[in-house]
Amino acid sequence: MVLDRRIANQIARALEYAENRRRGEIDAPDGTAQTSAASGDNGASQLVPTPRPHPFRDPSRFTFSGELAGMARKNGVPAYEQLVQNVAPSTLSRLANLQTMSGRPFDVYGAYNPDEHADNSAHKLGKAFDINLSTSIPERARLIEDATRMGFAGTGTYDENKPGIRNPGVHIDVGRQRSWGGHTKKTGSLPTPGWHKAAIKRGLAAGEPDMEAIAAKAAAGYPIFRRRGQ
Repeated sequence: MVLDRRIANQIARALEYAENRRRGEIDAPDGTAQTSAASGDNGASQLVPTPRPHPFRDPSRFTFSGELAGMARKNGVPAYEQLVQNVAPSTLSRLANLQTMSGRPFDVYGAYNPDEHADNSAHKLGKAFDINLSTSIPERARLIEDATRMGFAGTGTYDENKPGIRNPGVHIDVGRQRSWGGHTKKTGSLPTPGWHKAAIKRGLAAGEPDMEAIAAKAAAGYPIFRRRGQ
């Protein structure tokens, strides 16, 4: 699935909306103005927005492990900075929106890596992510369904590497439409399991996600208010 210009514009508007909420340029969800002075204190008790971290610096949304954390240690560059430096903003936006859509933290253990993957790997191009999610098949199926809707056409799971042992990893990328259920150097890609295929089919049938709803969810709680001086 390739996002058309209209969807790309929706994503851009969603990010702009969330950023304006963060900056305090749009009223809070309950209608409270972003800045309101308490009478008699010359503004000393004004309500002001509390800064929120960038999505990839917010541990309640993203953590980093595996080869991505190893590259961070090796290069002396934080994992989130490696993402910013080596992954296209549009691809990062899709990942951030997918996390919002999911409603649960993502542990990213693989992303851009020029050294540890095959020559045709989307990881070498900064177009792929590996996420530690859960051994639960329904939870991984839901992520694959949502990722397919968000425009991640390539999806991979790894249960077939060791039959009978569930692997929590899910690969997603913005390459061509394809999927697999495991991978070994000897056999290459292994067959995609039925539940994985069904999740892709549901995602394709559901079509484009509601970006306005995702933007509203991302902006919920922006800003968090505190009293000036606190």
